[in-house]
Amino acid sequence: AGDVPNFAGLTPGNLYNFGNDGAVLSLNPAGAARWYSFIGDAGGDALYDVTFTPEGEIVLIGNTTADIPTLAGLTPVLPYNGGSDAVVVRMSTSGSFLSYSFVGGATNEFEAMQVRALPSGSLLTAFRSNSALATFNGTPVRRGLTGDFDIAIYQLDANGDF
Repeated sequence: AGDVPNFAGLTPGNLYNFGNDGAVLSLNPAGAARWYSFIGDAGGDALYDVTFTPEGEIVLIGNTTADIPTLAGLTPVLPYNGGSDAVVVRMSTSGSFLSYSFVGGATNEFEAMQVRALPSGSLLTAFRSNSALATFNGTPVRRGLTGDFDIAIYQLDANGDF
């Protein structure tokens, strides 16, 4: 999304940064805007899916091509690794950012288009990857890269940690 400094009389919870930022908008049952916010930094950023945790928190997933060093004063649970990484963002229903995390290796993770909250509160996501990882955040990868792009499946805890 491009810069939208005002929408329906509201200002964004997190400001637009540069280029293509992801955007999230909350509507009330009548369809009026309650809040909106941007997610991104200097690279290309996109959001593709939303789900809700058993506690009612919002979880968004997308991709970014650049580091987002801070988001509404928070730092990422897992750091940006390079190329195109998946990004998982957890928010409250009032629009406050709770945590965010990058998932991926030094090359590219694409099409991070779905995230699901499990009854345990952990998050499950899958996407295309060409990162040859032997470990991720210190945990051995069960099966490494076997082709140009493989499907990578990650299970993160409720805070976005592996």
